[in-house]
Amino acid sequence: MSRTIKNKITFENTFPQEWKRKTLCEIGKFSKGSGISGSQLRDAGVPCVGYGDLYMKYDTKFCEPKSFIDESAAKDSKEISKGALLFTATGETAEEIGKCVCYYGDEKIYAGGDIFILQVNDLNPLFVAYQQNIFPFIKQKARLGQGHSVVHLRLEDVKKLSVIYPSDIKEQEKIAEILMKWDEAIELQESLIEKLESQKKGLLRKLLKPQDDWKPNRLQDMVKKLKAKAVKIHDNGKFPIIDMEYVANRKFVNFTNDKGVFICENDVLLLWDGAGAGTPVLGAEGMLCSTFVNLILSPAINAGFLYYFLCNIQERNNKIREGSGVPHMPKDFLKIQKIFLPNIDMQIHIYNSLSCLDSSIILHFQKLTLLKNQRKALMQKLLTGIVRVKV
Repeated sequence: MSRTIKNKITFENTFPQEWKRKTLCEIGKFSKGSGISGSQLRDAGVPCVGYGDLYMKYDTKFCEPKSFIDESAAKDSKEISKGALLFTATGETAEEIGKCVCYYGDEKIYAGGDIFILQVNDLNPLFVAYQQNIFPFIKQKARLGQGHSVVHLRLEDVKKLSVIYPSDIKEQEKIAEILMKWDEAIELQESLIEKLESQKKGLLRKLLKPQDDWKPNRLQDMVKKLKAKAVKIHDNGKFPIIDMEYVANRKFVNFTNDKGVFICENDVLLLWDGAGAGTPVLGAEGMLCSTFVNLILSPAINAGFLYYFLCNIQERNNKIREGSGVPHMPKDFLKIQKIFLPNIDMQIHIYNSLSCLDSSIILHFQKLTLLKNQRKALMQKLLTGIVRVKV
């Protein structure tokens, strides 16, 4: 009991004393979503939102739905309108349960099952949505989650969750307006990165398309030997070279804590097994790596050119992976793989062109990370009243 009281006191004292404190059921009316299975989703039709969309497609708000159903499925679902707060009722972990997303579009859409819907009265719904996604409120919901492999949240528990807010709705609106500016900047940055990555895919196909004077080789003949190497994250959980962090994280490479060995600049590594089997990584000086096979190359092939060649065929490699439990590359992968090579100068030119574009993408990812960190800090300060806004 004393532990619960202590947590409550700490939680309450975080906020200005003049801010009002209520439960969610006191600020609006709850309802439940219904229907909408995966088989009912369409490429176009009646706009809708499923609980999976709240986890995968949206952050704190959305205006344009990205999922659709037909009219017959809509009849079995729950219609919602602008300002509706959507809470996820199930999730994989207690920390993610009860994620709150505000629908802020103008058209009416439909909400599927495992979603709790709150239509608030006299409060800014965006303020409530942002606040429900900062640490004190995430922790509040996590304690209520039930289950292990799938965590559930009861509607009766959601109704009792706290909301703490300034009484002046203009202050609520100003806070939401500031945070929306960061949301817009993040969305623009993500859109720019998506365009650059699409440009990279097109350039990969164009530059690596074999020309008449390119000579066919088996990849096996270009690799003098294979050497297994282990990968390890540094003690601070980060890599010293941003290139490696970008390539690894964007390709979902799983790292281990086994003892690792240093790899050298321009070592070409290929993830041999696991969910990311077939993922290539171009080494950087002083990096520590694991669960990869290191390709020791012939002088006839440039390491950077090979790296981008392996990037270009990665989707195709996904189809030839073997193993039902843990996928892995086929043992004769290098033997069956044909690679067309231009002269070494052209290989270097192609590598330089593609790496220049990659460097631009990495810089934009760094900017995106900075924007997200700024937004997180602003949310924590503005939504708890540590920093007040003038209205």
